[in-house]
Amino acid sequence: MDERVAVVYKTKDLQKFKLLLDNREVTQKRVDRIIQSIKENGYIYSPMIVNEKYEVIDGQGRLQAAINLGLHVYYTIGKGMGIKECRAMNQTNSNWQLHDFIYSYSQDGIIDYINIKNLVKEFGNALGNSTIYAITAGSYKSKGGNYQAKIKSGELKFDNDAYEASRAKCQYLLSFKPIFDGIKGCRKDNLYFAIMFMMNVDGCNRNILIKQIQKGQASLIPVTTIEQAIDMFEECYNFRSSKKIWFTEEYKKQKDSSKKESRAIYKEKTGK
Repeated sequence: MDERVAVVYKTKDLQKFKLLLDNREVTQKRVDRIIQSIKENGYIYSPMIVNEKYEVIDGQGRLQAAINLGLHVYYTIGKGMGIKECRAMNQTNSNWQLHDFIYSYSQDGIIDYINIKNLVKEFGNALGNSTIYAITAGSYKSKGGNYQAKIKSGELKFDNDAYEASRAKCQYLLSFKPIFDGIKGCRKDNLYFAIMFMMNVDGCNRNILIKQIQKGQASLIPVTTIEQAIDMFEECYNFRSSKKIWFTEEYKKQKDSSKKESRAIYKEKTGK
């Protein structure tokens, strides 16, 4: 016989529920999306999780949608649950994005996360969040599992020195924005990732890089990969230059090296 482990309640007394201080922000966009889903598909049975203080651990978007529509909610009580359990629940699913974890930890007063939040606030709209995360990760790509795992676990280190260094890089990348905005039908983060890689290659002169790309702006076309963007910008950088740098070749070398390192780690872990 199955064991009953939780009781689900139904109520229209929505004022008794409270938002957990360090939980992610409830954006109007997310609430609107839930409201639209309810209007199109009907009310979907999905209980909120609250603690004994009626602080919402999971389901604050659903709560706000129900308030706006004058509906009831279903909920279950998880005694003793708090922000720690809330974060843990969302580390293994797609409900929380990186910015949700950053916001949550910044509310705890952790300076590393406050720094990242401020960087995203200042440059996110112009450069895109993925570009900011790539800069804070110290890489031209932001998809490394360790980086994301550290953000989600609250272990990321991003002190004031790292913040100032990253802010200077963001300001440099902003000088490319008017150029990149003119390239239609192209993912802008790939263009920024390409520049981030090139500017860190030995011998690259950042002033020459921006000037040469500005001069060659008319020749820039939409690309679909970072490598294609590097190759395109390499032509601009090396045009009529006696000190050519082969960025694409260096990119391929580093890419191959990264693959070999990943294979070695996988083999060490699995024995395969």
